[in-house]
Amino acid sequence: VLAAALQDADGRLRLTAVRWIADEKLKQYEPQLVGLLDDSRTSPRLFAAVVAALDWLERGQVSRQYRHDYDRRLAPILRDEQKSAAIRATALRLLSVDSPAISVDELAKLARADDSAIAREATRLLALRGDEAAVNRIVELANDDKLSAGLRADAVVGLASAAERHRESIARLADDDAAEVAREAKRISRTADNSPSNSAASNDSPNRPAADDVDAWLARVQDGGDANAGWRVFFSAAGGRCAACHTLDGRGAAIGPDLTRIGSRMGKRRVLESILHPSREIAPTYQPFVIEMADGRTFSGLTLGRFDGDKKERIVGADGREITLDVPNIERRTESKLSIMPQGLEQGLSDQDLRDLLALLSRND
Repeated sequence: VLAAALQDADGRLRLTAVRWIADEKLKQYEPQLVGLLDDSRTSPRLFAAVVAALDWLERGQVSRQYRHDYDRRLAPILRDEQKSAAIRATALRLLSVDSPAISVDELAKLARADDSAIAREATRLLALRGDEAAVNRIVELANDDKLSAGLRADAVVGLASAAERHRESIARLADDDAAEVAREAKRISRTADNSPSNSAASNDSPNRPAADDVDAWLARVQDGGDANAGWRVFFSAAGGRCAACHTLDGRGAAIGPDLTRIGSRMGKRRVLESILHPSREIAPTYQPFVIEMADGRTFSGLTLGRFDGDKKERIVGADGREITLDVPNIERRTESKLSIMPQGLEQGLSDQDLRDLLALLSRND
């Protein structure tokens, strides 16, 4: 039955079979699982499940918790030109940002691949790396008008973390003939200027509803989004900065909930409501605290646990930064009524940014 389910045309049934095999540790199905990695019908979601299942069967643990082990399994797949472009692109999408399994030079070469999906995933991985070598390659890609506008716009996202160093390139790109490229460069420029009057919302989205009028907001932004542009909003340090606290397709910070396909589970209205009113509903797992220290300092954020014999405690604030506190010096700890997700996030995003973000979070691939 399981062998037949792994070959079924229904991807949901194949995913269920993979999970069953992993849960029951049915190692005799390893060859069939490996075969799914070469199957052109294998979706990114199923591909990730198969890799995790193989790790579980072979090692008794899911090495996604040990990212470099996970990446070493993916690297041969993405390099194998005999495999389908879709499978290789998926392997790239699942690689961790700082993976030593692939070099900056190799990614730069893949960013110019003939297959658009491979090129996109390689460019995005470069854009998220943030080190000097990666940023230098990103500048080259962003300025290459022989490449597609979407790929160049993805590359521009990588300049947000090095905006001061590449101010001239960003200014030039803000006047680019390709609207997608110019939009991302202008986003970085607005953030660098740090002026409320320069916000995306004030420039592009007048006469907005009150934050309490979720229905009016939904009518305004629920349609017309582009998931690829939404990726830029999600991951750009000059955009929504969602990735500072949330993961998407395995990338980002695991401080808040994983937002992969959350729109398809919750619906656009609830996702939009959580953006407009982040403190209205706080899950117990993500309950923030206000911590008062003996020296009068006050900190607010999520606790990440104690260490050093319970003498130290890590917390993370709304900016995604971690700090370490001395537990003996904590005088009081109270639950906060405010989520660490910033209130007023929509004010820094245009209506089109919100449409694109909702389109991204509503994917079901």
